[in-house]
Amino acid sequence: MKTFIFLFCLTILSHTVVSKPNKQAANQIVGTWKFSSQSKINDFQKVFVNQADYQTEFFTFAPNNTFIHEFTDVNGNSVKTLNGKWKFTGNAITITYTGIDYSLISEYFYIGKDLVLGKNFNHVVFTKENTDFQDMAAK
Repeated sequence: MKTFIFLFCLTILSHTVVSKPNKQAANQIVGTWKFSSQSKINDFQKVFVNQADYQTEFFTFAPNNTFIHEFTDVNGNSVKTLNGKWKFTGNAITITYTGIDYSLISEYFYIGKDLVLGKNFNHVVFTKENTDFQDMAAK
C-alpha cells in the first residue's frame, strides 16, 4: 500500500512539474512576432516568398496552437498568408503548415524580447510585436 501511495504521489508530482514549463512556454510564445533577422541558411527558406514582393513578415502564435505566417508589403498589405498548427515537442517547437506540404521541428530560445527559431548559424529571429492576443483578434 505504501508503494502504491508513493508511486501515485510521484506520478502526480511528475505531471505537475512537466506541465508547468510547457504552459509557461506556451504563454510566452503566444502573440505576434515581427521578422528581425535570419542566418543565410535556415529551416524557413522553403516558405519565404521573393524578398522583392514583401517588406516584412509576421508570425502570430495563437493560444489554440494555430499560427498565421503573413508577409506584408511596404504599406502593410498582405502579400501572402500561410497558416497551420504548432506544438511544443520536448525542447523544440513543431510547426506544420496547411496548404503547403511543409513541417519542421525547430529548437527555440529567447534573447531579451526576441524569439530565435533554430540554433547556432541556422536560425530566424522575430521580435515581439504584440503581447496581448485579445488585441490581435480585434484587428
